[in-house]
Amino acid sequence: QLIDLAPDLSKIRMQRAELNVRLGRWNEVGDDMAKVLRMENNNIEALYLRGKSLYHNGQNDAAIGYFKKALTTDPDNKKCMVEFKKIKKLEKLMKDGENLFNEGKYSESYDTYSESLQVDPENNNVKPGVQLMLCKNMVKMRKFKEAIDVCDLACKLDEGHVVFFFIFFPIQNLLLTLDLMVTVIVMMGEAIMI
Repeated sequence: QLIDLAPDLSKIRMQRAELNVRLGRWNEVGDDMAKVLRMENNNIEALYLRGKSLYHNGQNDAAIGYFKKALTTDPDNKKCMVEFKKIKKLEKLMKDGENLFNEGKYSESYDTYSESLQVDPENNNVKPGVQLMLCKNMVKMRKFKEAIDVCDLACKLDEGHVVFFFIFFPIQNLLLTLDLMVTVIVMMGEAIMI
């Protein structure tokens, strides 16, 4: 309510943003920091939080821009440098994983994408896409049961992602068909023995 009464108070917006960071409300953090930056365009903490909110919403290029601006003003800012390096490392691993996949090196691609999950395990924006690529790699390696587990996790992370279902359900149906075929063969073998 205080912000509604005095909307220009940067300090209150900063405090609210800190609370929203703890709650993982990155859109609200970004909105507050955009307003703070209109009043104080070189506020390092606001630049940092705005960049972090953009990163958590999948806008890496824009996030990097805010971290670079903060680092121009304060080159020794460790928080901005850590986030900047994290995004660059994540982007490199994602690109390397994609290249390996396209080259048919599915095991190496799988390992690279798995490594990318370790860069920032808290960023839920990155996980569904990485899980999708892990699933695709498992399918290409013909590890269908493992692919189902990975795809199932991906579906839970982002239920609205249609691509998962196009990969997940055919694999599941294939395994059910194979299980049914094995059961029929076993039953035929038992019938022949009788």
